[in-house]
Amino acid sequence: MNKKKVALIAAILCVSAIVGAAAACTREPLNNGTYVNGVAAVQKDGLWGFADENGDIVIDCIYDEASAYFGNFALVRQGSRYFLIDRQGNNTGIYTRRMTNSDIGTADLSLMGTNDMKLIKICDESSGLYGMIDAATGEWNISPVYDRIDVFTQELFYGFMGDRADIFYSDGTLALSPETEVWAGDNAVIVWKNFAQDGAFVADVYDAHTFEKLKEDITVTACEYLAREEEIGLVLEDSDGYLYTTGLNSGTALYYEYVNADGKHMQVVPGAGEYDLSAERAIYADGDICITAEKSDAGIVYNIYDKQGSALFEGGLAQPLVYFGGLVMPVSGADGATEYLIMHTATGNYMTVAAPYEQAVYAAYNEWYYIIDGKVLNAKGEDMGYGFTGTMQAEIYAIDGNLLVSDSAAGGVLQLIDKEGNAVHTFGIGEVFVDCGNDLKWMTTRNSDGYITLYDGSGNVIFGADKKIENLAFPTYL
Repeated sequence: MNKKKVALIAAILCVSAIVGAAAACTREPLNNGTYVNGVAAVQKDGLWGFADENGDIVIDCIYDEASAYFGNFALVRQGSRYFLIDRQGNNTGIYTRRMTNSDIGTADLSLMGTNDMKLIKICDESSGLYGMIDAATGEWNISPVYDRIDVFTQELFYGFMGDRADIFYSDGTLALSPETEVWAGDNAVIVWKNFAQDGAFVADVYDAHTFEKLKEDITVTACEYLAREEEIGLVLEDSDGYLYTTGLNSGTALYYEYVNADGKHMQVVPGAGEYDLSAERAIYADGDICITAEKSDAGIVYNIYDKQGSALFEGGLAQPLVYFGGLVMPVSGADGATEYLIMHTATGNYMTVAAPYEQAVYAAYNEWYYIIDGKVLNAKGEDMGYGFTGTMQAEIYAIDGNLLVSDSAAGGVLQLIDKEGNAVHTFGIGEVFVDCGNDLKWMTTRNSDGYITLYDGSGNVIFGADKKIENLAFPTYL
């Protein structure tokens, strides 16, 4: 073979090997419940910047506050001004007013936007009005002309001007621009058209996901907003014998009621069908379940169904209380004594316990962890041998399938335990829980010197207190 050809082939193979090696060493930036674009917002020496997955600072800590990244941008504060920075830490010139994720009750700085992460909600600094920018380019997709913007579903968001709202698809395309008031929730969109002569509302109702019109020109007698993670309202009986529900104003329209052409009071739970209230039944929805209040010879009984209408439990004695991921309802035991049903609402799994109701349940975390009178029980109601001390009763977390507990027998030392009650990880003496990611797969603790350690859900250290990081801001939208 010609020596020049051999040399050329050898050079090509060498270059290919180098390119291949470089490609093998290159990977996409880490994106999970802690890191976005490979970095996390951290506080060091009292100021905020961004660190990589090893805890090394990659964007200097020069800000008074900082949010996690949303797309290519993060929100920061220097002095009294708020602005967006890009992935390199450069000021983009987009100045905003203070923005937080009030939906989850946090006062920490936060960027929010559409669920597909393509648009970011911005409150314009000069006008105080809201618009949307492209999360990749920073260009305005929707000009800041709205009093507020709410994102309720994967497919739709709403820009409110007073009582009326424009309804947009998640890419910013306008879906509907009614001139009247809109009640929007994660299940239904109710567009008020006018008042009927008897004072009731006339409205059109749309599915909040497909935007298919469910009902047109209906007379709505009541439309309640119900809290999903708190008490879901009271069931009331009016003078005509009809059962109604009233709830807290959480911004989620979970059902609507109307009177049909035959004069029957009807109630619709989007995704679960239409129900005749007559004088016998009321139905309301919470997350993965529907709860009915039905008349019987013994009074009103409460039944729980899934969204397909299959019974999960029938015969509750009083309205259930709904906690994060679960509910509690008094029921009649085998000997006639009152017991308390504890249900994991996502799966329908439940157990019953006999205990004084006021002290029975702190919370139902998932299908196999329950906290009863400060003790950890498994799904069978068996005591797993762990109790809670001090303030840990108010801060118990299920982290990536394990439960974070403060073991009273070990002097209050934090532990992660698995389904069988085995200790997956025991934390250091004096190490206290600080926070966990919204995906419940990451957590931080703080030592006596004030420095945090970042762990995964199995207790493995991502970075330690030796990095001298004082705080970490988990993304609030995940």
